[in-house]
Amino acid sequence: MSKKQPPTLLDAAVRESLRGDGFVSPKFTQPLLNARKFVLDEPMSEFLSELSHGPFHDAKTLARRPVIAEQMRITARLPHALTWVEYDARALKRHTLQRWGDGSYQSTKLPWESKPSEEETIARIGWLLEQHPKIENAFRCTVFATATNEGDVLAFPFSFAWVAGEEPLPWNTLPLLTHEAPSMLAVGIMGYLSPRVGYVQSMIGHDLTELIRKESTYTLIRDFVGELRRVWSLLSTLGDLPIVFKEVRAAKGYVAKGRYRKYSNYSVITLTVPATEYRVVAKKALAYVRRIAHHVRGHWRKDYRNRGNAACEHHWEAAGSHLQCRCGARKLWITEHTRGDASLGFRLHDYKITHEHETPQ
Repeated sequence: MSKKQPPTLLDAAVRESLRGDGFVSPKFTQPLLNARKFVLDEPMSEFLSELSHGPFHDAKTLARRPVIAEQMRITARLPHALTWVEYDARALKRHTLQRWGDGSYQSTKLPWESKPSEEETIARIGWLLEQHPKIENAFRCTVFATATNEGDVLAFPFSFAWVAGEEPLPWNTLPLLTHEAPSMLAVGIMGYLSPRVGYVQSMIGHDLTELIRKESTYTLIRDFVGELRRVWSLLSTLGDLPIVFKEVRAAKGYVAKGRYRKYSNYSVITLTVPATEYRVVAKKALAYVRRIAHHVRGHWRKDYRNRGNAACEHHWEAAGSHLQCRCGARKLWITEHTRGDASLGFRLHDYKITHEHETPQ
């Protein structure tokens, strides 16, 4: 097998899984290959620091930090049922140090959260994000990281999990032997308590009893306090950011298990504004997350994963809990819910249904 470094962390993780003797289980191979892949370039990785730290450093939001985190949870949803996102960990830490220094990590006041260092050994971090097969609002995130400059990859033995709604977590949670709440550690915000956030087994399955006993599990939990906050901050604002997607198609590959394999195609996410505008852009994007609380009535929504034929006029038929057209298009029923920050106020909507009558001739 070639020792040349793969172009992305995902390719390194796939190659590691094919070896079968590293820190990435072979069971991850197919999920990694099947995921829709996104790579944050260096400026976008720096901006991720702005998104995940900025809203928690304004003195005006001190008392509302748990509320802001909760609104991120509600709006953090995947663009695809199986999604891979990776970012430049050194660029993120560099921006964090330049903007806030060590004080950026004092906002949480959690004893285990490590302070950023300019000499980080972790070069890249990736998230394998999975939507629950039956519950649209439930998600898991398994973290991958380059452990050294040599390109070795570590897949966490557990996953972060959350529900972007009011349902309970559909997975068995890992009971932590700590005084801090799982939601507080995962998101890295002191006082953030939610039963809809926790640590669970990853998609490949692990013995939770054995995980509890391993010191390495708690080492990872301590070292990655607040990682889920980065996940939420990106997912909750992705549709409102001035970004472009550039498709990168693999031209090379490597040999593994006696056959030649191409590296994966992926989309690079690039921010289209200069660094001098990071704060303004982040503030505008996060304003949507923190809107005044309001009631959202139940409604049908087009399924972006099953768009069907754009030229079809769509004849909808009931198919279980959704509507289906013969062309493959689907509509999903979104139940009524509350969205927004209740601490900013609450707005009630009244709906008036009218019918136009023809004027008699």
